[in-house]
Amino acid sequence: MIDFESDGCTFIKWIDTKLHRHDYHKACVEHDYLYFLGGTEEDRLYADKLLKERWLEAGMHPWEAALYYRVVRSFGSNHWPTKLTPHNLQWHNDRKA
Repeated sequence: MIDFESDGCTFIKWIDTKLHRHDYHKACVEHDYLYFLGGTEEDRLYADKLLKERWLEAGMHPWEAALYYRVVRSFGSNHWPTKLTPHNLQWHNDRKA
């Protein structure tokens, strides 16, 4: 069993709590899990694009989703494990199928 923890949407969570807008928590936890798994840079791009897609589905304004997406792309690489391991290889291969 692997230990996974998520802080949700980090900065966005604080903003939305203050402004009482949409709940993006589920999308962010999914994204955090994909970052936990890691993989190739192509996998990271997929995870980040999926996050933006989920935000839009949850009602985030397109300009805001685009801005946050750029932030994730710019600063997320420090949190992305690039080594393929047994627990991330499965999702990597499933995504390719």
